[in-house]
Amino acid sequence: LLSEHGCQQGCAHGSLLFCAGEVAIMADLIRQFPTVLFVCIADDVYMLGPAEDACRAFAAWQAATEAAGEEANTDKCKAFSPAFVGPLRLPAGVERVAPAAGLKILGHPFGSAAFCRSFFARKADKTGVLCGHVCALARYSGQFSLQSAYLLLRYCAEPRVAHLLRAAPPPLIRQAAAAHDQHIM
Repeated sequence: LLSEHGCQQGCAHGSLLFCAGEVAIMADLIRQFPTVLFVCIADDVYMLGPAEDACRAFAAWQAATEAAGEEANTDKCKAFSPAFVGPLRLPAGVERVAPAAGLKILGHPFGSAAFCRSFFARKADKTGVLCGHVCALARYSGQFSLQSAYLLLRYCAEPRVAHLLRAAPPPLIRQAAAAHDQHIM
């Protein structure tokens, strides 16, 4: 059975079947590259580890994906290592990221402590801007302005960092979480 266009975005059954088909490929890659962390959600695959291993894992993933009759979407799949320095030869589709930098995977920062703290601080700053607009709406004299402001605060501003708090190391997010809470108050 061949699928030429993939499953419909958001289709739970299609996503489940796609991921079930990828299990053997990913299990083999994990065995081949024990020093590489594979972070996957459906067809977004990220490989994090020592530079040479991450590059080799990326090339192996690309070859295995294409051997299975799939298109390796290198725009959505990345290899990352904080040690990408020097004349390391990178396979096609692997981007060099400065050691002090990092990347965002599924909405979470991965990289140096400075990169992660900066990412979290920007999130907190965005909450501050949003809360400023929510306060302006609350002061508006419309019949539903106060209730609308509360709902925006509750369902848009407050949860902006909830997913980050579950995954981030506390020392890296502590300052941004405090700033976020201050904006909400």
